[in-house]
Amino acid sequence: MSHTFLRRAIGLTLSLILLILSLYSLNQALSSVFRTVVEEHFSYWQTKSPDIESVTSVKEISNRALLLDARSAEGNDSAAYLELYLSALDTDTRDKNYSQALDYYRSATHVRVNWPYSWAGIAYIKALQGHHDQEFITARGNAERLGPWEPSVQLLLLEADLLSWTGLSVEEKQATGVLVSRLLKRQYERANSLLHYYRKDKAICGFLDYSDLSKVGCI
Repeated sequence: MSHTFLRRAIGLTLSLILLILSLYSLNQALSSVFRTVVEEHFSYWQTKSPDIESVTSVKEISNRALLLDARSAEGNDSAAYLELYLSALDTDTRDKNYSQALDYYRSATHVRVNWPYSWAGIAYIKALQGHHDQEFITARGNAERLGPWEPSVQLLLLEADLLSWTGLSVEEKQATGVLVSRLLKRQYERANSLLHYYRKDKAICGFLDYSDLSKVGCI
């Protein structure tokens, strides 16, 4: 009797394990489908700016993806990006959107610590909040170290630096100069556009190599 009971218990346990694994795989698959839909909207919004209703609707899809797979780094990154869209469309909720986006990026770095985009996102949001603190410094350093040749990472870091310019130390401004020099080789127009937009095209001159001065109108 005891052997029969033991075999049944083992069989039931194995069945439960297989069921849990199947449900986990199904959740991940469904989450991936939802994330793909979100990414398709991001691509579409590159050609046509969305309204708040569209972003809110896509945010609901993103929430479903995270509900199924809360530890997805991609899912948390996408959720953070949606909060940034909302912050641009509704100034009344901007502070809340920034805080939520920051939490999503933090979650992403906990799952995928070597992904520079999430670290760059943290640095950017901290700059938007006007918080030039240790978290900003750490996030910026990690993004720079992990993604030195990733254009989108470097451009986001440049924007974070320009937003934080008055609070940067001389050493940090020198690092921004190195960043600008690198971007001028690969993202000339976009780097110059950011420098002009934030009116730092003259302020950066003292932190560039002589060979780069003419590229941003310093000489």
